[in-house]
Amino acid sequence: MLTCVPQVIEVVVTSFEVVHSVAWPSQYGTDVGARLNTYTDQSFIRFGGTFSDSITVFQMSTGEIGTFEELTGGRISALPAGSIGGRNRASELDGVPYAGMTSHKVPDAGLMEGEPGKLLFSRRSQEAPDGTEAQGYLTAELYLDEDKFISILETLREASSIDDFKIYIQAELFESEMSASLSEYWMPREYGLLSKSEAFAQTHARLDRISVCTGVKQLTPSAHPESNVSVGVKPQAEPEVQARQVVLSQHSSENVRYHRYVLAALIVLIAVVAFSR
Repeated sequence: MLTCVPQVIEVVVTSFEVVHSVAWPSQYGTDVGARLNTYTDQSFIRFGGTFSDSITVFQMSTGEIGTFEELTGGRISALPAGSIGGRNRASELDGVPYAGMTSHKVPDAGLMEGEPGKLLFSRRSQEAPDGTEAQGYLTAELYLDEDKFISILETLREASSIDDFKIYIQAELFESEMSASLSEYWMPREYGLLSKSEAFAQTHARLDRISVCTGVKQLTPSAHPESNVSVGVKPQAEPEVQARQVVLSQHSSENVRYHRYVLAALIVLIAVVAFSR
């Protein structure tokens, strides 16, 4: 028993490139007076990555076409704020009431109706270069609000190194009741993408979250270790210790005076003995 609802897939990005371009916009069907008279920025991020889950592309008539655990040639572009989210602004949790033995019927247009992003399957050719039948590949067209896109773009462009880059994609996918009910959150999940042709398939998708880690910045150790010592008020000794120190100092002074007197008396005694002879 299958239901097609929003699911979130974690993609570990293994390669990416920032592409800057400008182009004269295609404005077919737009009134001449409303058409733009300037080039538009079409910069985007192209990426590829892997995920621990699996997506099986299938047809109702012939069954499985191929199973995939990676994305190839994914693309992230900018759109004006408010363009993303579709009709329902659906999240992963919105699919819960539609799963299970007593689930509601999923709307024909899907819970993510109107979402501009897509998860796509394409078959490169009927045969791979080695002569075997090609499985094809999965890719994605994703979008961010313009200000968020610029922020991520600057981070990727200015980072000297990137330790971790992850993209979380929410897409409408099928999942068997067995996988949905028995899998723990940390287990790989098995999803399905329905194809109405053997060469192409697509489903609504949205960039749920993007995470870029530019690495831990190590601070350069100081060349003068003593400069690392905190400067502050010297802690005062306990009252008893202070008192003890004072007593010890007075006692030491009295001992010195006593020794001087003894030495002087010895000198006088020696002189008297010498003259008496």
